[in-house]
Amino acid sequence: MRDDKAKKGEGNVGGGGGGGGGGVNRSPASWRRNALIDTLKRTGILIAFITLLTLLTLMARSVAIPGTIPLLIKLVVLGLILRIAYIYAPQRERERIQNFGAKLADVYRSLAQFQKLYVNVCIVTFACVLSGWLGGPSILRASLVVMLLAWGAVALHDLLRWYRTLSDKLLGKAAIGLGFVAASNLAYALAGQEIASVVHVVPTGFTHATLFVTLAMIPVLLIFAGGIVSFACLVLSGLVALLAALGRQIPEVLHWLLAGTLPKSELRHVVVTRIFQVAFYGLLSTLLYMQGQRVMPWYDREMTRAATWLVFNLDMFEAGECKLASGDRLAPLGDAKFLVAKRSAAGEITFRPPVKCDDLPSP
Repeated sequence: MRDDKAKKGEGNVGGGGGGGGGGVNRSPASWRRNALIDTLKRTGILIAFITLLTLLTLMARSVAIPGTIPLLIKLVVLGLILRIAYIYAPQRERERIQNFGAKLADVYRSLAQFQKLYVNVCIVTFACVLSGWLGGPSILRASLVVMLLAWGAVALHDLLRWYRTLSDKLLGKAAIGLGFVAASNLAYALAGQEIASVVHVVPTGFTHATLFVTLAMIPVLLIFAGGIVSFACLVLSGLVALLAALGRQIPEVLHWLLAGTLPKSELRHVVVTRIFQVAFYGLLSTLLYMQGQRVMPWYDREMTRAATWLVFNLDMFEAGECKLASGDRLAPLGDAKFLVAKRSAAGEITFRPPVKCDDLPSP
């Protein structure tokens, strides 16, 4: 009886391993042959697609084959090797792989939506790193762009999710309001400093230019926030390590200490999620801060140029009490003084010290 069952077990091989025939008893050799034929068919279709893409590229541009073609060939070869290794692996090993994949799928389905996004961004990051490594410098830059876009999408989703969570509670609304007031006030103050550095007078009368420069200060605030988040994640890493070491003891102690006033979280894999969040946002904020510091000198020059143009075109006037030369503009400062600016034929704008009308040279 045991021998008959063993023979029947050997005949039902490959369960979902490719090549159809669900529920049909087949020998291992037959399953391997059908699976190999199916794999070779798919590989042939991919090779034909790559060949067609190569021919179209050569006909359209008459240049060397771009870096994507060798990368596709490497990926096809790698996939073919892994597939053949799976087909000719022992039945017990294939069953282990299938069971492992089924367990991973069950765990993935049990996760919350934002946790699934974390898993997906890890997969995208691994794929981008692998593509950059196999494709060389020509693919590395595109892979980095795709990876950063995926990171930004996850961060934006989390920001909107946290905003919805905070906006549903009274203290959360207060925190959002205070944060908005603080950020807008800081941006407006920085814009005033920028305008003052351009015109060399108190910028109270240049409202329109100041408001536009305030909007342009948003990237500066993001860089500043990146530095704060990076430092906070560095501090939180120790706390998260403590949570990982103590496991479930700390949530139970907090629940007892607060007498159950805080609702229990139904989130699964909390410690792993917090470790990922600290590491992910620590890395992302550090990159934002470091790259922002590199770009700031260029951005500051562009900001000065834009502030000069905004003040001249939005808050200064050609007509007024004073007689001006062609191309000059003025803005009243109070106490019968005016700020006069002149635009040269090359488009360069220069501001003169505050003067009264009687002290202006005749046009």
